[in-house]
Amino acid sequence: GDTMTPYLRDNEYGDPETSTVLMKGIMASEISECNEILLTEIITNDFFLDLEPAEIVAVLSVFIEEKSNDITNIKTLNIPHNMKEILHKINYISKDFADYEYNSYIEIGTDWNIYLSFVEPAYKWAQGNSITDIYESFGDIYEGTFIRNILRIKNIIDNLKNIAEMINNSALLKKLENLDSILVRDQVTTESLYISKN
Repeated sequence: GDTMTPYLRDNEYGDPETSTVLMKGIMASEISECNEILLTEIITNDFFLDLEPAEIVAVLSVFIEEKSNDITNIKTLNIPHNMKEILHKINYISKDFADYEYNSYIEIGTDWNIYLSFVEPAYKWAQGNSITDIYESFGDIYEGTFIRNILRIKNIIDNLKNIAEMINNSALLKKLENLDSILVRDQVTTESLYISKN
């Protein structure tokens, strides 16, 4: 996607004079699990620093496309107000980049969508609710899909930790340090993926 380059320069991913990749560009290159520009924007805007660990998990779930119950409105989510505000900001950023891509007739088909239907299940899980509770609250979630989604969020968090170390962001690292134990427990283990494939 060479035609995205000018916009990325405007947003400080690269230096127009020397075409050096700047810190944001290096950060983006560390991200493999989701839209790397959107996640980089979330990091550089310090959104995570205002969130509790379970809230970080829920916010990261916007990268998980979960078909089962299509929620399209942030307002209807049953989550704390501060999280909704951050989701609105992320949505604004993603629309901004999507519009640019569209108006430049760039057809690289980047997925700029943010997905809301896994936000509540992820939040409940990160708060320590059991998988049974979550099935009762949300119904049609397949266990295999649920496990796979949570492990994808864990992978995104691994990307985040690498970046936080790279940019020496100790505040962010501290926010992320206990997330693994919140996520990987009970039915959600890295082994469980091999057992149940939905």
